[in-house]
Parts: sequence; C-alpha cells; structure tokens
Amino acid sequence: MSRSSHRDQPDMFASLDDESRPARYVYEDYMLEIRRPQLQAQLKQVREAKIFPWKNLTDALLAEETFNGMAFNFPPEEGRAAMIAYAKEISRLYALIEEPWTPMIYSCPGRWL
Repeated sequence: MSRSSHRDQPDMFASLDDESRPARYVYEDYMLEIRRPQLQAQLKQVREAKIFPWKNLTDALLAEETFNGMAFNFPPEEGRAAMIAYAKEISRLYALIEEPWTPMIYSCPGRWL
C-alpha cells in the first residue's frame, strides 16, 4: 500500500538528494524592494535599542521569527548576513533583561523534568 494517495506528492520520509530537493523560494525583485526597507528598519530598531524594546518575551520572539522569516526569503548570502546581525543584537538585548528568562519544563505540577 502506498503512503500517499496522491502520485504528485513526494514521500515525506524518503531521503532527498540535492537534485530532488525543492528549490528554496526567494522573493522576486519587486518584493525584495518592498521587504528590504522593512528588514533594515527592524535591524535598525534592535541596533539602536538601549533597553529591551518589547513589553514581554512573547513579543520579542514574534519579532525575531518575523525578521528571520523575511530574511530567509532573501538571496542566501544577504538573508544569512541579516539573520546573523539580528541574532547578535537580540542576544545583546536579552542580556540586558534584569531577570534572565529561563523556561521551566515540567510534565505535571511538582514533577520537574
């Protein structure tokens, strides 16, 4: 029995070589011109921040995911450089938090993993 009823759908458990791997999506030129200033503005915001600019860590993680999501769709060299620069700045900002955030992972109250 086949894993998939759709013949066009690749087997998600099959190993992929570089030739069969789907091509990475990169913004078209007109989208790069729209997204580049947005990316640069977000990077400028974190570079110029003297204090943690978000009201909570959820907002910070959302901003980081938004930035990385946009940067991922840029040409690989440009996107990678932007993500590295943002990660460097966001790490600096996380270090400014008075009480470092450390998630507590537990399965049920009183039983810590």
